[in-house]
Amino acid sequence: VCDGGNKYTVEGGCMVFHPGTSTLVEQGVKNMKCFALLVVLLLFASVVARADVPWPGTSTIELEAQGLTGCPPVSVAVCPAGDMDRIIVTVTVRNETGDPLPGMTVECWASHPSDPFCFCVDDDPQTGDTDGEGVVQFVYDNFGGCSNIMFEAECEGVHLGFSTHMFVASVDFDGTSGDCQVGLADFAYFAQSFGGAGPCSDLDCDGLVGLADFAMFAAHFGHTCP
Repeated sequence: VCDGGNKYTVEGGCMVFHPGTSTLVEQGVKNMKCFALLVVLLLFASVVARADVPWPGTSTIELEAQGLTGCPPVSVAVCPAGDMDRIIVTVTVRNETGDPLPGMTVECWASHPSDPFCFCVDDDPQTGDTDGEGVVQFVYDNFGGCSNIMFEAECEGVHLGFSTHMFVASVDFDGTSGDCQVGLADFAYFAQSFGGAGPCSDLDCDGLVGLADFAMFAAHFGHTCP
């Protein structure tokens, strides 16, 4: 006798109840399907979540030197007034799979161990949003000081890493640091360097601090932040 998948048999004059195996199998199959669907949904949610997350391994921070002093593209010579060379920092934000992330807010700042630089107000750090290609650029030209410089960036709480180094010479350098004003202390250091190969006063980057460098220094004497 069958009843909804259950079976009753007569054995030795007694009715014996047998639970329906077909019902148990069907329920097991349903449970497996639900589990598989849950796994797929979790994996999909994880992929979707990572799609909008900046990924340091695929994002980049690149430097470009621009100007007419003779130092670019290898290095720059700068003035606090922003009227010499400049550094363009290009940050490209991508997700884990390398897709660009538009509309993301990026903060960029100069990273240096001994802090020999002086940046004008609002010049460091800088903040901007990525374009449709996941790219945002920052311009650094209003600062003084002399040393190697590199930059780092952060996007939506994720540290993207560091750029390569670039050497900076400046009319605003007194032998120790810049103070965002080209003054007598800077002239004293320049005069001490004149005729030598001091890289901080070699404003045309020709390997010698000479008359061309003096002409540039004199043209920027007295300059400060705009």
